Amino acid sequence: MYKLPAIREKANRRHKRKKSSASEDRSMRVIPQREGGLPLQETQMNTLRREIARQPGLDVIMEAMKAVGNDTRVRILYLLWRHGEIRVNDLAEILGLTTPAISQQLKKLREAALVRSRRDAQTVYYRINAESEFIHCIASFFVQEEN
Repeated sequence: MYKLPAIREKANRRHKRKKSSASEDRSMRVIPQREGGLPLQETQMNTLRREIARQPGLDVIMEAMKAVGNDTRVRILYLLWRHGEIRVNDLAEILGLTTPAISQQLKKLREAALVRSRRDAQTVYYRINAESEFIHCIASFFVQEEN
């Protein structure tokens, strides 16, 4: 399973800062499902607060979702998924944006390990990072049109 490396490191650092020094009895983690919409008791709320603070995976999900939380970045991912590998200048022309604007968006996708790049002289090509499970989830929403 491919773990978004930069995002995972960032999440782990954030998790260590949040981690409480008190140890918790594992038996407290099981909270029975409540019926009728009754409010949680204070002890249950405290248990849930501690549990959510110990979940670095939540930070990984948030960082990955931030990376695709922009319409331009989603369009870039679609184009790369659809065509395979595209030059930065071609992406800029297709999307009607400047090359620096596209490069800025690609940097965010690259930091999230969603795309990969290769350089050929002065030309930079981008492609989807096929090892990313998150990319496969996103790509499941793309519909390939028949020619």
